[in-house]
Amino acid sequence: GTSAMTAHRVLVVAAAACLLVSSGLPGGPPAASAHGLPGGPLVPEALGTTLVAATWRNTSHCGVLLGADGRTSRGGVVANRRAVKVAMLTETVGIARSGSAADTQALRDAVIREVAAASRRRTASSLPTVLQVASLLRHHCYEGKDALSVSLLCGGWDTRRGAQLYSVTQGGSLIPSDTFATSGSGSLPIHAWCEDAWREDMSESECESFVRSALVHASKVDSASSGPFTILHIGPFPVATKGRSD
Repeated sequence: GTSAMTAHRVLVVAAAACLLVSSGLPGGPPAASAHGLPGGPLVPEALGTTLVAATWRNTSHCGVLLGADGRTSRGGVVANRRAVKVAMLTETVGIARSGSAADTQALRDAVIREVAAASRRRTASSLPTVLQVASLLRHHCYEGKDALSVSLLCGGWDTRRGAQLYSVTQGGSLIPSDTFATSGSGSLPIHAWCEDAWREDMSESECESFVRSALVHASKVDSASSGPFTILHIGPFPVATKGRSD
């Protein structure tokens, strides 16, 4: 009798503890996270960022600049303050990523592999054009539109059309731009500023100042965006990457 009652009480206490943990109510031990550590469920990565891209041209050359802030957040915690959200897909085509870091990195890597495989079957004089690479991004975004969280800028230079810039949306739309393009949570507050500050036939240095100033403005009005900033210079010359440490 006594042993049976003791066993019954142990079972009741264990069941109550399980209910407290699963319901998140106070009084029980902290719930395990997705990593098996105390502290509650895994906090999803925040999707805030700012991307700014623009074209420039002078009497003899033209090019594209792709810029991004460096902050990645999980909830209210900055998970990475020096994230690099711009990268080259080919020797003359680059990408700027916003959305889920995991989704955009996987998409970037898939396109790099596909472009590299296609390039091995091509001659040096027929490398993928900017439009072909941007269209490949668009295809992947459309195919994964129900699962991915992405918004991309793709820019570069080729011998057919010179400097080109495209926005690639999550649903698979491909939107060309002859001026500038923005994306991410910080893009809406700065769009009017960009419209006012943009000038045709900017030099490369003037275009860099435009992109950097837009990113600075975004970091002041968007709590999910902050420096350091990274800017890719793409054109008919070796690619240059410029950043700042604050």
